[in-house]
Amino acid sequence: MKKHFFIFLIFNFSVVSLSLSQLYVGPRIGYSSASISKSIDSKKPINSLLMGAVINYQFHTNFSIQAEVDYSKKGGGQGLIMGGVEYAEYTEFKTIEIPLSAKLTVGTTKAKFTASLGPYIGIALNGKQIVVDSGKVTTTPANFDFFDADKRKINKLDFGINLGLGSSIDLGQGKLLLDIKYGIGLRNWYSYDGNNPGIIGEVKNRIFAVSAGYIYPIAFK
Repeated sequence: MKKHFFIFLIFNFSVVSLSLSQLYVGPRIGYSSASISKSIDSKKPINSLLMGAVINYQFHTNFSIQAEVDYSKKGGGQGLIMGGVEYAEYTEFKTIEIPLSAKLTVGTTKAKFTASLGPYIGIALNGKQIVVDSGKVTTTPANFDFFDADKRKINKLDFGINLGLGSSIDLGQGKLLLDIKYGIGLRNWYSYDGNNPGIIGEVKNRIFAVSAGYIYPIAFK
């Protein structure tokens, strides 16, 4: 009897979940501030516009899987201003990031609370290393292809974990998404010749982002 009751509950949960399944797509735009994990004085963040696209598969009232393709800048370094003059040394990357997150949605009103967690893969499209000394700016291409004099090169591929909080608001036929995310890079910026980290040590990406998006359902039900 208990076995039959358990099967009945699973069946009903599956039917309800399937009936609520819906695929949403849409754009998002926001602001990101990237920095590095290394503990240094006077960190210089890389601030940029964030643009992307969202695909959300809602398979239950409270649960969904969300994939994104986002463009933003990452990087960071050290910088300070003394006597009105800037001194800085930092690296900046233009990056495509592909996050995949499990998303929890709670609330019964049109405005719901959301929390998300999941991995991401980032690909650096290009980059530059910038030195500012007494107002003079020197820019060189970031080195992805060969080991430099310090026996290091920059990895184009990055991966890590995103944590997010936000809100989903029913608006028209779709949903307005408001999100705050924090990304924790797990891969070192550099590969070293002979696996010797030298004096640089490990440097990993950190990124804080706020964004707004609008997703709308496509024919799926």
